[in-house]
Amino acid sequence: MPVKVIEIPKDEPALTLCPDRQISVTRDGIPFIHEPSMGTSLTTKQQTVEDSQLDESTENDTS
Repeated sequence: MPVKVIEIPKDEPALTLCPDRQISVTRDGIPFIHEPSMGTSLTTKQQTVEDSQLDESTENDTS
């Protein structure tokens, strides 16, 4: 059976640069990065075994 070639139409980029605001916007003109912040909050948990004792530590990082 021959292989059917599917052509994928080339769309415009999903994001464009707004020259006035100098930010990325969606096709509808909505800012990709929403105010006031897209800060992140990460929690890292670490476990270490030394001398048959378990040590656990947790770090929080918010930006």
